[in-house]
This record gives sequence, structure tokens and C-alpha cells, in this order.
Amino acid sequence: MLRKFLPHFLKNIYSIYTEKKNTRFGINTLFMIPRQVGGTEVYLRDYIKKLETQKTTITYIIFCNKENFNSIIVRKRNFIKVLCPISASNRIVRILYEQLIFPFLLLQYGCDKVFSLGYIGPIFCPVYQSVTIHDCNWMDCPEDFTFLKKEVLKFFIGLSMLHADSIMTDSHFSLQRLIYYFPQYKDKIQISVPGLSHDFLNASKRKYMYPITNHSPYVLCISGFYPHKRIPYLFDLWEEIEKRNTDLKLVLIGAHGKDENMIQNRVKYMHRVIYKPFVSEQQLVAYYQYAKISILPSIYEGYGYPAYESLYHRIPTFVGRKEMYEKKVQRFLHQLTFSIFNDASMILSTIKNKK
Repeated sequence: MLRKFLPHFLKNIYSIYTEKKNTRFGINTLFMIPRQVGGTEVYLRDYIKKLETQKTTITYIIFCNKENFNSIIVRKRNFIKVLCPISASNRIVRILYEQLIFPFLLLQYGCDKVFSLGYIGPIFCPVYQSVTIHDCNWMDCPEDFTFLKKEVLKFFIGLSMLHADSIMTDSHFSLQRLIYYFPQYKDKIQISVPGLSHDFLNASKRKYMYPITNHSPYVLCISGFYPHKRIPYLFDLWEEIEKRNTDLKLVLIGAHGKDENMIQNRVKYMHRVIYKPFVSEQQLVAYYQYAKISILPSIYEGYGYPAYESLYHRIPTFVGRKEMYEKKVQRFLHQLTFSIFNDASMILSTIKNKK
């Protein structure tokens, strides 16, 4: 009983003894390491850019770590960046700082609300808090994590959900998974579909030169390297495809994840595979603009940016599971069967008949 009562008690005391001239919202970016956290980084950066487009008197206080402070660029005077003396790459230190020090920073900077956008927020938070939980991968994909990391996430995300005033998630699929595991919080959970990022849409307005593939036609895959992304299956499938079509190449863009070392070692010995760990936004758009098809064999996504980006560029898109994506786009997606012979036949037929 005390566990539920204490946070709200602190919030009430704080609201009584503070008088504010303007509203101040905190944005918790302590989780974000540039180029290492996948779609959550895209979500965070676009979230800040969308806030910048609004005409408002709200002051936004962005709490950054050492890794992301210089890479988060704000141009409006009502956005203030605060450098916290921690590195998010040390997960234990980051979580302890977030739980023990960060709540006092919120008081110091006079925040009325805080948005924690990376699964975990301070458990005993003195102000209104919204926590964004992008998916239930620590529950649905335990093979992606070490035992310790999984248990730490399970503990802190569970407590963050308990004490959050509201919970945001990215899609109807992730909403269903959250309600499945945490039905007691279903009244707190809301969907906020991210959509394509501001930077991606701006870059897509231009036509770029053909990417460096010696002008060979290519299949595109953009993915992280976690077990649920099924990149090893993509490689097995590619070996069958290249037997039947000697002109095609595979462009693989991505990094990070439990399978990273295995995938990078395997790709060295594969024929007609172009591997890029990172590309710029303009390069990414260029690869989309000339791709024959896009293959995304992942069987679990909270949102799945590459599928929507592929569809935006009108590329035939093969995915591991249609049901993960919003209903209005499912009819435009092709679903892999995870039978190498059948999938290779479907993909080659689609390339041949593409309009």
C-alpha cells in the first residue's frame, strides 16, 4: 500500500509548495546512445523535432548523457539541454543515477512533468511521469538478452509501469502484448504511432545518385542483429536466391545485437553481399530509391520503421509477420513462409513482375 501511496504523496507536496511562472516539461534521454539503440533513437529524435514545431510557452528540459549531449541539437530558446555526468553504456550506473539522482534534478529544474522515452523512468518520481514502453521484447524475446540483463529490465520496467501516471506505446501490436503481460495497467496505456521521421521525409524529397553497387540490381535489408531479427535465415535464403539469379546483390545495413559477431563473420564469405554497418539519412534514402525489393525477416517489432520506409518508397516488402504492423498497411506487405525454396520463388517472381 505504501509503495503505491508514496509517489503520489510526494507529487502533492511538491505541487503545494511550488509556484510556477510557466510550465516546464522534462525529457529523459538518459537511455539513448547514438547509433546503438535502433528505433528508439529515431523515436526520440523525431519526438524532440515535433515538439520544436509547436508554438507554445512550455519550456522543455532535455536531460542528456555524455554520449548523446552533443548529438541532440535544439534550435528553439524554450529548449534547454542538461548534461548529466554519466555514460549510458554503463547500464547499471545509468539506472542507479536515473533512480537516485534524476528525481532531484527534476525538482532542481522545476519540472511539472517528465517524459521517459526509453522503457524505464524513476520509480519514485516527484512529478507527473509518462513512460514510453516500445514493446515487450524482454518478455517475448528472452533469447535476445543475457540472464542478468533480462532480470534487470524485468524488475525496473515493471516498477516503472507501476508508478507511471501514463504509459505510451508505439503500435496496436505492442499494446496487445503489454495488456497480455500487464492487464492491470491497461487503463494507463495509450498508443502514439510514431510515423516516419522528419529527417527521413525531408531526405526523401530529393532524388539521389545510384548507390555504390556497380549498378547491379539489389535486394535491401535494414535491420538490427538480434536473434528475433532472423538475419541468419536471410543469409540461408540469399544463398538459394543467388543460385537462381546471378545478377542480384544483397545490401545489408545494420549493426548491434547478440548475433552481431556471427553475422559480421559470415558476411565476409558471402558472394554479392554489400554490408554497411551505418549510413547517413541521405544514403539510406538512396538505397531505398533503387532497391528491387525489401526483405525484413524479423518476427518481432514494436513499430518496425524499415517496413514503413520501404512502403513509402513503393518497394515490394517481405516481412516475417504481417500482424506486427498497422492494419491499414498489412495488405501491402508480403509475408515470408520461412521455407527457403518457397520464399526464394516468391521473391524472384515479385522482382520479375514488379511494376
